Amino acid sequence: MKENEQALGYVADMLNALACIDRFIENMSYEAFRHDDKTLFALTHAVGIIGQAAQQIPPELQQEYPAIPWRQMANMPNKLAYDYIGISPMVLWQTARVELPALAPALNTMRIQVQQNKG
Repeated sequence: MKENEQALGYVADMLNALACIDRFIENMSYEAFRHDDKTLFALTHAVGIIGQAAQQIPPELQQEYPAIPWRQMANMPNKLAYDYIGISPMVLWQTARVELPALAPALNTMRIQVQQNKG
């Protein structure tokens, strides 16, 4: 059970990073985003947090939630760390606008179910 409690902390970190990403680019156009170094850096950092936290979720728990793209999320920090020169603002924008919004509901459902199974 302790492992699931730790996992809940990582899920909370992912949900927080997703909420931050949403706030960072709310009402922002792609054109404004690609010229805003602070927002680019903040999004890169938040995406890295999501990936680092995803790496900490136990494989058994990941298997219970196959709809969540664990491998892709876990690979994000390596992509950011080793390909940082080649990070495309468009790819980061598409990730933030298209791919990541679907994660929050799935992670929130997981969080609720794991919490319910604790008691």
